[in-house]
Amino acid sequence: MDEAFDGLDPLMRFKIRQMISDEVATNKTIVIISSHNLQELSDICDSVVILDKNTIQMNYSQEEFLNSYHKYRIAFASDIDPKVFTNIETLRISGKSRIFTLRLKEIGQK
Repeated sequence: MDEAFDGLDPLMRFKIRQMISDEVATNKTIVIISSHNLQELSDICDSVVILDKNTIQMNYSQEEFLNSYHKYRIAFASDIDPKVFTNIETLRISGKSRIFTLRLKEIGQK
């Protein structure tokens, strides 16, 4: 399923998550869901696989994945150039102007 919950209202999101959970519990079905919203999948997924250019970059249990990075939202008083973050080892940087979100690997992780 690709972005299975996109465009759905909260009630339908809940119903679809419940339907997937019921199917897995009842029939031991394996479901693969592609999504950028990992928070939304946290209630129904057992594991997380991160792909980049058709190559598996990470393969963790959900708990291992959630403990492997930290998310920080940073707000500055004025606009800054995102290049200030180039020396920081991040998994992802998003944002522009004054507000940025950084996902950093846990200290000691490779």
